[in-house]
Amino acid sequence: MKNFVTVLVALVSAYVLLLQQSCVQSSPHSPLTPPLIIGIAYDISGSMHKSNNTVLQTVHIDSLILSVKRGGGTIAFGLIHNNSFEPLDRLVLEPVVGRLDERALKNRKNKQEVEQFRSTVLTKLTQPRKSRYTDINGSLERFTLLFNEPGFSAESKKLFIFLSDGLHEPRRKRYNAVKFPENVTVVAVGLKPAIAQKLFNGKVLQFESVAAAIIYIINMEM
Repeated sequence: MKNFVTVLVALVSAYVLLLQQSCVQSSPHSPLTPPLIIGIAYDISGSMHKSNNTVLQTVHIDSLILSVKRGGGTIAFGLIHNNSFEPLDRLVLEPVVGRLDERALKNRKNKQEVEQFRSTVLTKLTQPRKSRYTDINGSLERFTLLFNEPGFSAESKKLFIFLSDGLHEPRRKRYNAVKFPENVTVVAVGLKPAIAQKLFNGKVLQFESVAAAIIYIINMEM
C-alpha cells in the first residue's frame, strides 16, 4: 500500500512540473481560463489518524495552487475538528496577463500571497489528527457561505475537496443537506456511500486516495 501511495505522489509531482512548464509557456495574450474556486475541508479528528489515504501533503497543495494560477481564483482551507465553523484560510490569485510590467507586478503579488498561504496551511497540516470531536456541520456551513458568496464571477469553476469520513459528533445540531450552488463539484476521499448520500445527496465524486483525487482535478483543469 505504501508503495502504491508513493507512486501516486510521484505522479502528482510530475503533473506539478508539467503545469509549471505550461504556465511559463502560455501567451500573455491568450484567452483566460475560467477562475477556479477550491474549498478544502481537512479532518483532523481522532477517527482519521490511521486513515493514510486521506493525508493531505505539500505536493497536493502545490498542485492545486498551480491549477488556480492558470486563470486566477481562490483556494480556501479549513480544518474539521472540535469547532469547524471558523474563518477559512484564503489564497486569492490574479491571472497573470497584460503588459510586461503588469504581469511582473501581479507575479510578485501572487508570490507573496502563495508564500503566506502555504506557510499557514502547512503549519496546520502538521497538527496531529487527534481532535476529540468532529464538527462536520460547522465545516459544511462555513464552506456553504464561501460558495454562495456573490463576488465570484459567473464563469468560475467551483470545487469542494472533502477529506473526511463524514462522521459528525452529535453535540451540535445536525446539518440536513449541503446548500452549495449547482455548479460546485464535490470531490471526496474517505466517505462511505451512505454518508455521501446523506451529506451531499449522492452528488459527489469519490476517490480511494488524495493523490488520485488531485490527479483527476489537474486533468480536469488542463
